Formats: sequence, structure tokens, C-alpha cells
Amino acid sequence: CLADPLLAEYHEQRRQRRSRAGVAWRQFLAKYVVPAIRRHLCDIDILLDPFFLHFPKPRVLKEWYPRLTGNATTFADALEILDAEEPWRFQYRLNPQDHPAMQIARLAGKFIAPQ
Repeated sequence: CLADPLLAEYHEQRRQRRSRAGVAWRQFLAKYVVPAIRRHLCDIDILLDPFFLHFPKPRVLKEWYPRLTGNATTFADALEILDAEEPWRFQYRLNPQDHPAMQIARLAGKFIAPQ
């Protein structure tokens, strides 16, 4: 990629593009989160709530079907295996205590646990 300057430039431009979700995220923040913070209904720690999904970094390579063997006979079985191996895929709903935000001492008991 680096040998061809045009391809390297194209690659760099592609990396600089913003996510399409960015606009929707800013609108959500402006419409709901910022007014709630201003009215003292919550504080900035709301963004650490497990509701706000933490995606893995985009540069981390992921396997589509990690370590699936003959054990998964159906698609549902395959998803159960994936959800157990990568809890972020299910937004830590099965084990909210494992969420990275729950490891911060001042946040203990601050959020309503998902049911």
C-alpha cells in the first residue's frame, strides 16, 4: 500500500472518514443527555453506563466465527458461543458486573442494572 502514493493517499483519506453514526450520536446527546445533565437529573457519568455500548477499536482485527467447531449445529448455538467469548457483543447484559465501567469504584451502585 505504501509503495503506491495514490493508493496510500486513498487509504489515508478512507481512514479519516467519520462514522455515519456520529451525527446521530451528537443529536442524541444534544436532545437527551445534555438537557438531563443541565437539569441535574444525571451527571457526565451517565456516559459510562453499560447502556452506552463500547465497541472494540476499529483497528483490532476480529474473526467472524472465532473457534466455532462442530459444536454449533444451529445459528443460535453459534451466537451463544460468540456472546460468551465477546461480552461486548451483547452489551454486557448477561453479566453487567463485567462491564469496564463497573470496575471504577465511584460508580458502584450508581446505575440501574439491566434486567
